[in-house]
Parts: sequence; structure tokens; C-alpha cells
Amino acid sequence: MKFSSVFTSAVLAASVQSATLPADQSSFTTLTPTASAPSGAATDLDSTFGIGVVTVDPAAAQASGTSNSKRDDGNPQADPKSYIKQTTQKQDGTLSIKLEKSVLQDSNGRIGSIVSNRQFQFDGPPPQEGAIYAAGWSITPSGVLALGEQSVFYQCLSGNFYNLYDQSVADQCHPINLQVVGFTN
Repeated sequence: MKFSSVFTSAVLAASVQSATLPADQSSFTTLTPTASAPSGAATDLDSTFGIGVVTVDPAAAQASGTSNSKRDDGNPQADPKSYIKQTTQKQDGTLSIKLEKSVLQDSNGRIGSIVSNRQFQFDGPPPQEGAIYAAGWSITPSGVLALGEQSVFYQCLSGNFYNLYDQSVADQCHPINLQVVGFTN
């Protein structure tokens, strides 16, 4: 896999100081995939991060897009901070993401979700009406975001920028991983 531009249009921007989940999460934390997170994946990370796009070979995406392994295998889990394989200096205006109890949240308190058109975006809280998934996120030991067992997402050209989706929605979509990028000061 080739690590392409840590901060492309797909990178999400800003900074989380002490954002916490809203008190009433019941309206969206049940919007989760039916499959468990990949083996060893972390559903909480006590530091903020960004994401970068890593191109995935389409043949490999079909073969490894999902996994049947369970995260809770009874073995001790590694420190989720060790899952961060890429770092960059944080810039003003760069979106910082926090993962807490399998929910992604940005510095404005918006919830990372897959909405009705399959697009990955931040809204609310609560997430956009009709959201498909708003919880079930994790970081795999290889340092990529997963939603349920899925770690392959799609980058789709829309004019002169890209949107991110959980499945291919058009011919101009290409499989990617969402690489977790840690921030340095």
C-alpha cells in the first residue's frame, strides 16, 4: 500500500480539547454494524488524531475488506497508542478526532457517521437523520479505522474533491484505508 497525502481533502480537520460524548447517546450509539471489530482493535483512544488516505489495491480490497475474527478474544490488548503508525505536526484548523466507546467525535462535538447515501461525515449530535452507522468504530493494530469488521472504505471523486464512503457508490470510487495519523506538537 502506498501512503498518499496525509492531509488530502479526505483528511478531517480541527482540534479536540476535552470533547465528551453527549449525555443522551441512546439515540445513536445503537446504530452499529452487526459484525464485531477486527481482532485486537481498540474502541477507545485517549489522544486525538487525524486520518489520511492509503490507496488499497482493488483485488486486495475484495480479499481483505472484512474479517470474521472477534475483537474480544480474551487476550490482553496492546496499548492503542501503539497502533498509530504515522504522525504529523498538527496545524491550526486541522480536524482532530477522538474515539470513545466506538464513537468518533470531532472538536466541534460532531459525530462521525455513515449517512443514508453511504457517505462518511461528521454531524450533530445527534448524527444526521437517517444515519446508517454512528458507532462501531475502532482502530486496528495496523493503524487504520474500521467500522465493525470493515477496514476498506471508498474515496470517490466529486468535481475537484473527494468524498468518503463505506461502499463503492460510483465508477469513480477507489478502495482506501483510513490511516490514523497521530499529532505531534
